[in-house]
Amino acid sequence: MVTGSTTLNAAINGSAPVTTKKKRYVTKAVRQSQQYQQQYQRQQLLARQAFLQNRLKSDPINSIIHDESDTISFRANLLKNFINTNDYLGVLLTQNLPINLIKPPAIHENPATELSQLQKKLENNSLEVNALKEKLNTITTTSITLDDLDFPLESFDTVLKEYIDNHGLRVQDNRVVKHKDKFNHLVAQVNEAPSDYWEKQYHKIIENQKTKKRELELQKLREQEESKKKEEERRRKEQEELELKRRREEADALRRQQEQQEQIRQQQQLQQEQQQRQQQPDFTNIALPIVPDELVPNDITSVQVPIAEQVLGTNEKDIQENNENDADKNKNQQDLLDEMFGDYNNEPFNSGFDDGFEDLDNVFF
Repeated sequence: MVTGSTTLNAAINGSAPVTTKKKRYVTKAVRQSQQYQQQYQRQQLLARQAFLQNRLKSDPINSIIHDESDTISFRANLLKNFINTNDYLGVLLTQNLPINLIKPPAIHENPATELSQLQKKLENNSLEVNALKEKLNTITTTSITLDDLDFPLESFDTVLKEYIDNHGLRVQDNRVVKHKDKFNHLVAQVNEAPSDYWEKQYHKIIENQKTKKRELELQKLREQEESKKKEEERRRKEQEELELKRRREEADALRRQQEQQEQIRQQQQLQQEQQQRQQQPDFTNIALPIVPDELVPNDITSVQVPIAEQVLGTNEKDIQENNENDADKNKNQQDLLDEMFGDYNNEPFNSGFDDGFEDLDNVFF
């Protein structure tokens, strides 16, 4: 920046103008804020690059495997919190906030509510004080002196003596009780045997050993007998189970044999029935002789008699082999046919129309 006096002097002297720059005063706070801002931007860039690199990176083998759908929301929340934290730190460290804009928090958020609560608490306290005063007034004070509380020592002794006499107890002052000259037969030194050892004590010891040995032998015998009884009981149960199993198997075998015999008998019966059916003649397949039209009579009943006689004549041997039931059955069928066509001409609805077609009707029948 060139000032007016400088240019005037330069014009007078005939020399070139000299320019001088105005010095800029950068405060320390502004410089620090710029540094913090650059550092914050650099951190954001590094965090973004790290997130893009690790977003799709496979998890290590030794780590717990999670599905991408489980971790994506968690990672997004972490990233959001990280960015918000950096923003708050940047605002706090890099920007200057006027003190007059900082408002202190309210001490009482709801003064009306808190005032009513305090009034209720004061009323409750006053009620408690009144109740305590009434209780204090109702208490009767009694004057008790130390002389009244002082009992003589002899009274305790008499009471203790009565208690001991009634219950048969013994009272001692010390916990350790010494019994003098009460166990004189016990010898403290074991180097020497008693004087009557061989005469009395030795025989007692031998007898005790024998009795213990005898008791042990009896105990072993009892245990052996119990084990034998248990073994016999077990064997008896096993034999019973085997016998029961054998009987069941025999019953099953007998039942299967009976079923097989029944099946064989049924098969034989079926075979016999089939053979009987095969031996019986089949009247449906008997070939009837062809009668010419000239020999066919006018009456239908006159035709049926020689045909039946011819059939019976040709199959006389077969009919003799049949049983009586088959003969009766055939007879009943013949009677039914006679009853069906016997009174055909005597019916009231017969108008003689079929006289001209009697040959055709006879052939049809």
